[in-house]
This record gives sequence, structure tokens and C-alpha cells, in this order.
Amino acid sequence: MTADEDTGEALLPTHPLRAWRQRHEVSQAHLAELTGLTQAFISLIERYHNIPLGGALESLRRITGLPTDAFIRPRQFLLEHPDFLGRGH
Repeated sequence: MTADEDTGEALLPTHPLRAWRQRHEVSQAHLAELTGLTQAFISLIERYHNIPLGGALESLRRITGLPTDAFIRPRQFLLEHPDFLGRGH
């Protein structure tokens, strides 16, 4: 669970992108460098405040290997694939 009680984010599951980063020990700043995005944008995605589209989505998919649903429908993705990090991601 995330820990931002002021916005109710404590009720949301950890975003698949954050779970991937934690598993691979990649900081938001480093992922931003790898993808050409900003650290702030990565943070917004992980806090469920933004959904990447177009080039941003493709860049994140290419670097992380996560499927589109992990970014577009993250909660549903987590329900359908609770062990997604166990498959080599």
C-alpha cells in the first residue's frame, strides 16, 4: 500500500510500476533517465495520478517489460496477475 494519507492513496495497492522498480532496485530518477521521462511524471504514474500514453507508454513498456494493462488498468492488472513479478520481470 502507498502511504499518502492526505489524498487517500493509502487505500490503493502499490502500482505495478513501483513494484517493478522496487524489485529491480531502480530509482524514479534512474527510470526517468532510461525512459526520457521526468521523475515527476514517474511519481504521478505510481501514485495513480496519471496514465502514460503514446511515446511515454511505449518507453515504459520497452524498459520494464510490463504490459500495457499494467499502466492503463493497473488495479485490474494487479487483480488478474498478482504474481506478475514472479515471472522474471
